[in-house]
Amino acid sequence: MTGNLGAAPPLPEYEDPLVALRATPFGGVVGDCGDKALSCHLIAAQESERRRIAHELHDGLGQILAAAKYRLEALLTQPAAIPVRGEVGGIIEHVQGAVEELRRVSIDLHPAMLEDLGLVATLARFHREYAGTYPHLNVGQNISVTEAAIAPALKLALYRIVQEACNNAAQHAKAHHVFITLGRGTTGGIRLSVADDGGGIPERSFHTGLGLSGMCLRAESTGGTLTILSRPGEGTEVIAEWPF
Repeated sequence: MTGNLGAAPPLPEYEDPLVALRATPFGGVVGDCGDKALSCHLIAAQESERRRIAHELHDGLGQILAAAKYRLEALLTQPAAIPVRGEVGGIIEHVQGAVEELRRVSIDLHPAMLEDLGLVATLARFHREYAGTYPHLNVGQNISVTEAAIAPALKLALYRIVQEACNNAAQHAKAHHVFITLGRGTTGGIRLSVADDGGGIPERSFHTGLGLSGMCLRAESTGGTLTILSRPGEGTEVIAEWPF
């Protein structure tokens, strides 16, 4: 399955990525993230906790909200509710809004769709919902690999890197364009790029903030590398590559 939605943002072009890294005052390859075994353990523990919380939200608060909405809708059918029908209808809308927000939070915590339908379908839904959440952004996506070509061990890491890089672009970089590309690298492996035309990554945050270390850990713990190209006022590109 492939997607080509929108145009890539106008980012600086370099003949060699290393030139971009050298030209960046504080950019470069996010390198050694520490002991790989420990990194894998920490990420697995984090995902396990995310899954637990997502299930508790769905099975607990989600069921309570669904029951409240059902009872309010049943109340609207009663003749006694006619004088307050408008008010009750407004409350139902608020409850429905809470249900949708709870669903969004649960998906962010644990994308169950990734396990059920795969990465390509999950990224397509992420693209739609991300564009809806940030309507001022021109969001594009190009996926040129099939689901079968992506190793199962990489799918969650790929999704989390896309999620983090896109959120950084919208919330911190103040970008106008974001473009996600997933395909084959020059060596035949998997290559992910998330590019934006925002303000770049501040020097103080490059080594310590914005979830950069988390993206690095996810790439390295699954046998990949993470490269970040960024210059103040000229956008950022997050590149994750795996040789398989």
